[in-house]
Amino acid sequence: MLADAAARPALSVVVVVYAGGAAVVRFLEALRTQQGLSDPIEVIIAAAQDMVDASAVHAVTPGARLLRGPSGAHPAQLRALGVAVASAPIVACTEDHCVPAPDWCVRILAAHREPALAVGGAIQKLQPDSAIAWAAYLLEYARFMPPLESGPAHYVSDCNVSYKRGVLTEIAATWHSAFHETSVHNALRQRAGATAIVLDPTIVVLQSRHPEAGTFFAERFDHGRLFARLRAATYGTVGRLAYGAAALGLSPLIVLRALAHAWRQRDARVGALRALPYLVVAATCWSVGESLGAITAARSR
Repeated sequence: MLADAAARPALSVVVVVYAGGAAVVRFLEALRTQQGLSDPIEVIIAAAQDMVDASAVHAVTPGARLLRGPSGAHPAQLRALGVAVASAPIVACTEDHCVPAPDWCVRILAAHREPALAVGGAIQKLQPDSAIAWAAYLLEYARFMPPLESGPAHYVSDCNVSYKRGVLTEIAATWHSAFHETSVHNALRQRAGATAIVLDPTIVVLQSRHPEAGTFFAERFDHGRLFARLRAATYGTVGRLAYGAAALGLSPLIVLRALAHAWRQRDARVGALRALPYLVVAATCWSVGESLGAITAARSR
């Protein structure tokens, strides 16, 4: 049930447009048919210029709010745009290459009856899918593949996470320009300790994205570089150089970790073997990006 102007929504859903095109419509169709909702929800779509057709969005979800960021905007910048205007007491974040399970919204609301500040969920692979789609999934989301244990979590994904809006407002300085999960979650743990962020494996999205190979490898390089810049911001020169050197050897570990996660499910094993050439190249791009990001990180004061 979509919130209208007179109704206060129970849940704000912030959708970052990453894949674009038909993926946005697929997501909105799944959101429109959510089961068990007794209160309205607010839908906020944050997209870079020309990444989404407004008429297609409003044909499926007439009341959705569409926000435009600059061309080439990073997903974290778009997420910040969406979270900034969310009005519900609970804010869920995801991306358009994910499809929420039919009970996604009601399970998020139920989870936030508990005191955790952030609740992450599971990310399952939408099947059947291509080899490169499997590579993209295994490198980004395999650690969130069911089966998972519920409880306090060090990692949750920004493709399936929700927050109590009050605490996001309190730490707005952390995310007002770019909503990076690492920075936001560190700030939440500083406030509430290890139990600030929990994992609830019953909150499920299904993921599928089909990037072009060149785009995929460039993304892995860029993401590795950004990850290292954020992580190494407090390091001294020697620490950044050591980190950069060590990162060059990460590629085999990244591939082995992805394969280890995949071995938990029979279908994922087949997908991982099909994706292996893409996994090797993409992991190498990440490790080179992480190395350069560490070396060039600007030290925070």
